[in-house]
Amino acid sequence: MEKYCIEAILGEGGFGRVFSARERGQEGQRRAIKEVHLDPLAAREAEFMGLFDHCNILPLIETLVEPPHLYLVLPLCEEDLGTFLARKGPRRGPSSFFRVVRQIAVGLAECHRHGVVHRDLKPGNVLRRGARFMLADFGVAEQITPCRPLLTELAGTPVYWSPEQHRREPYNTAVDLWALGLVAMDVATGRP
Repeated sequence: MEKYCIEAILGEGGFGRVFSARERGQEGQRRAIKEVHLDPLAAREAEFMGLFDHCNILPLIETLVEPPHLYLVLPLCEEDLGTFLARKGPRRGPSSFFRVVRQIAVGLAECHRHGVVHRDLKPGNVLRRGARFMLADFGVAEQITPCRPLLTELAGTPVYWSPEQHRREPYNTAVDLWALGLVAMDVATGRP
């Protein structure tokens, strides 16, 4: 972590902590650094984020390993979708609604193209940078394959679970589409 100067804690939870930081040197670019415990789940999150090169998925700039932690270096964003909606209100106009929801849907389609089920799509996991909305936090994401086309483990935020998750039935990428519908309702009403 010698490469970065930590400025402040942006968030803290069961996953770990997120800091704002400045890169040392002349440029001094600001970044977000997610600190998680070094374990297979953290490594998988970094692996999934490394799969994507898409404008609606938060890019992974680099990973740093300093046991017992793994650090994911990410672009610093202004806020999450929930904070944006609380500050700006619902996106009731067709063009403003479509502009937000379309970006989330396009990012989700890219995940699904790679067989990745996000499993925790919610306003807090959609970040805004300028006019761009990006999927973030792949901590509970999982990949489906031809050998394993359905998932059974419960993960994510229960209020955004699909009916099959609540019934404890096997599921696939469709659970993310259910969550997208709920997020779209949040965007339209301004209330999660």
